[in-house]
Amino acid sequence: WEEVECMGACANAPMAAINDYYFEDLTPDNMAQIIDDFASGKTPKPGSRVGRASSEPEGGALTLTDPKLYDGTAAQPIVKLPNSDPVTA
Repeated sequence: WEEVECMGACANAPMAAINDYYFEDLTPDNMAQIIDDFASGKTPKPGSRVGRASSEPEGGALTLTDPKLYDGTAAQPIVKLPNSDPVTA
């Protein structure tokens, strides 16, 4: 048992980290189910208990959803960093 100040996932709270896996959007009932599953030898699926992906809002993404914002092409490799020429004295 280890209590931590910050798990770095506020948007997914309340949550627990068990064996390097995050269990997110917990309620007292589904936390009890997770504990019962481990106690009976089962391996509960980590992640959100409400079905959301990553840290998106419940109900799905609401911003940056317009397909015109990204045309689907891959980013181009960086050939030269800006302002990266050696300084000459």
